[in-house]
This record gives sequence, C-alpha cells and structure tokens, in this order.
Amino acid sequence: MEKFIQNKNFENENQPKLPELEQRTVTPFRGMVDYVQDMAEIFNQDRFEILVPLTPEDSIFYECSFADAKQAELYFENSCRAEKPEDFDFWVNLLNREMLYVWNMGLRSSEN
Repeated sequence: MEKFIQNKNFENENQPKLPELEQRTVTPFRGMVDYVQDMAEIFNQDRFEILVPLTPEDSIFYECSFADAKQAELYFENSCRAEKPEDFDFWVNLLNREMLYVWNMGLRSSEN
C-alpha cells in the first residue's frame, strides 16, 4: 500500500500544472436589478458588487460585470432621457435583458 501511495504522489508531481481559470456564470440583469443600490454607479467601474440580503446581518455578494457594458449603459442613459412612460419601459426592458457575468460570490456579514 505504501508503494502505491508513493507512486501516486510521484505521478502527481510529473503532471503539467494546469492554468487557473476564472469561473463565471451568466445571468440576465433583470434577476439582479432589484438589489442594485446605485444604478448610475455600476457603469463607472468594470466590475461591481450586488448585495442580496438574507437576514438583517447577512447578505450574499455577487461580483458582476455586464457582458456588453457599453450597450447596457446606452440603454440606461436612454431610459433616463425618456419622456413618455412607454419609452422608459422600452429602454428598461432592453436593459433588463442584458447579460451579467457573475465572477465571484460569497457571504458577507455585518457582524465582522
């Protein structure tokens, strides 16, 4: 048995080291929009955080970026300029369809 463990360790040492890849999930913005604190601020950075409250003390944070940030920002700007409710709804609907990459997520506690 000991010989098997030694051989197995030797095999692992000789294997090429694989690159570390970022894992990401893609989701439509409409699933996160209700939790955005400052909509205009998310367009001022490449990646932004969205906090989803679980309890008064705990939240799940998502580190996100738009798949097409320029297009999402254009939809947001057009919704801000809309004068008619139906125009506003049109641009917000397009914004809500934009896809987000979720780069990281975790638990954040206000007790820490």
